[in-house]
Amino acid sequence: MVDSKILDQLEKDLGSVKWKELAPHLARDSIIIVSTSLSLAEVGVHVVQDNQEQINTWIESGLLAKPSLQQIDAWQSEDPSFICSIVQPFVLIQLAS
Repeated sequence: MVDSKILDQLEKDLGSVKWKELAPHLARDSIIIVSTSLSLAEVGVHVVQDNQEQINTWIESGLLAKPSLQQIDAWQSEDPSFICSIVQPFVLIQLAS
């Protein structure tokens, strides 16, 4: 179950950031890519609540992943914008539309 208080706070805290600004988080291996088919804030709630069953389901389905070297290389040159949510110790990101 999604905690509405946490969800509201995470939705308020969503921010836009360019890829190059995420470099310190990439160096700490804390970036997780969230599929645009999922709500970034709802994923954040599951991370906060340590809902490992749901998180593992998303990982196994390819809906959550660490950035690949190919993605990192492309994003280094393109510097796209992302929507992000910081859920310690992770930074959840989605490509901005």
